[in-house]
Amino acid sequence: KTKKMAERKSQQKYYPPEWDPSKGSINKFVGQHPLRERASKLHLGILVVRIEMPFNAWCEGCKNHIGRGVRYNAEKRQIGNYMSTKIWAFRMKCHLCDNYMELHTDPKGRDYVCASGVKRKVETYAAEDAEAIGLTEKEEKEKLNDPFFKLEHQEEDKAKALSEFDRLQQIHATQNILYKDDYSNSQLLRANMRTKKKELRKDRHQLRHKHITIPLPLAETKEDKEIASKTSFGIVKSAEEKLQSQRKQIVQSSIFEKKVLAPKKQILKKPILHLPDSSIFLPLKKKTNVPSF
Repeated sequence: KTKKMAERKSQQKYYPPEWDPSKGSINKFVGQHPLRERASKLHLGILVVRIEMPFNAWCEGCKNHIGRGVRYNAEKRQIGNYMSTKIWAFRMKCHLCDNYMELHTDPKGRDYVCASGVKRKVETYAAEDAEAIGLTEKEEKEKLNDPFFKLEHQEEDKAKALSEFDRLQQIHATQNILYKDDYSNSQLLRANMRTKKKELRKDRHQLRHKHITIPLPLAETKEDKEIASKTSFGIVKSAEEKLQSQRKQIVQSSIFEKKVLAPKKQILKKPILHLPDSSIFLPLKKKTNVPSF
């Protein structure tokens, strides 16, 4: 049987023969902290932790860009308090140069502050450009505290809710039908995916069987099948098939059937020349060059 991770860890620890439970934990007996090298500066109030860069920034040492989410081993220490919340400082080394960067937490602004060695990249945008809902302005917030303004808007909201009641009920009913039974929706989706995978596997098998190496962009339809069934191609027979068909014809033919002789070759006669002054036809002879003396 496979052992659990906790059982393996407990069994793989080394306990020296001079140790016994009365002397405390094994870490205390060896003189080592459970966090090992991470707690090497714990007497100075520094603990090494893993931290991600919380925003896009620029290193002031090598002037390179550091993306949000880049991880570092940082020295964490407390530098103060805001009310009852501790303010922490994180000191880490740039992964592209020897420059050290330091960030401080800002509990009041619920953000991080660049203390030294790093400069934050300013990224400002309008709510309309980001297609987000803009926050209410200060004047509108003050109006919402006005009882008369609130009463007028409450009456408008009630009238709008009554006019849109039927449409809202229809939307709620549609949402309940579509998303109430999550298990059935997931089951239907997976069944459709399995059917599509089977069809793709079948198409690949047919292409491989037909020795087609390129994927076809269109699927096979009924019209394609009808056109293909009506199309006929010449059948190419092998030499053995031709020999068998000839033997079959000889066996099936009658022995009393008359043989058809092949027509004789026609011999072309030389053209004759018609002489108007004579009643005979002389054959045309080749013209010969008579030497002159």
